[in-house]
Amino acid sequence: MPTTKSPVQGTAAFSKGIDLMQLIADAAELPTKSELVDKSGLPRQTVHRILKALIAEQLVTETSDHRFLIGSRMFQFAGRAIEQNEVVRRAEPELKRLSQATQETTHLAVRSGQQMVYLLKQDSPHAIRLATKVGGRVDMHASSIGKSLLAHLPENERDTIVAEIDMRRLTEFTIVSRPQLKRQLIGIQAEGYAISDQEAELDIVCFGAPIFDHRGNPIAGVSISVPKFRLAADFVTSYIAPLVDCCRRISQGLGGDRSDS
Repeated sequence: MPTTKSPVQGTAAFSKGIDLMQLIADAAELPTKSELVDKSGLPRQTVHRILKALIAEQLVTETSDHRFLIGSRMFQFAGRAIEQNEVVRRAEPELKRLSQATQETTHLAVRSGQQMVYLLKQDSPHAIRLATKVGGRVDMHASSIGKSLLAHLPENERDTIVAEIDMRRLTEFTIVSRPQLKRQLIGIQAEGYAISDQEAELDIVCFGAPIFDHRGNPIAGVSISVPKFRLAADFVTSYIAPLVDCCRRISQGLGGDRSDS
């Protein structure tokens, strides 16, 4: 199951419903009930009962060929969540500025379990763009935005995540060795930014840096994604410098500037 069960009494059914919605949201193609049973590990009768309740509340929709997708009510929740999110409000104009400065696609993402989920995306003005979308997920170990946040977590929390994370190979360049990832994270922490050179997607190079809250905790990240054929020779000046400045301004707006650390 994609989420950790809450220890609070009375939340078992609710957690199962959330897990099923997560499976539906993460599926590459709209899943059937049988696929949800297989992926969730829940009894078919339990899945049927939960889906029926979710459909009644417009949280899930069933298609004419008996597949399932996230319901219209979730869009209302998502819209309000973004509107009310201080990080999103602070980051949106900065993301646009960063995309204009670099002429490339920029993302804002926050941690969701062992992955990162995109909250904002600003497309490149070029015709060739990335197929990512708001609400999409990316693996922490393979993405610059994930590694930049992971590197700045407290050491014990970082080690726990690295020990448990699914180090799946996404491309031939993906780091799948935990010791190698740990060594890389130490360097990222010192430098303040991360690079993913075709580790998540072939022919795409990404640069990521963290955003800090008023307590100095890494709470989000920003990335610049560049097709390899369009990569500037001086990537420090072209991408890293404006990226770090962008994240610093957002962090300052949240009371979490780490420029002197």
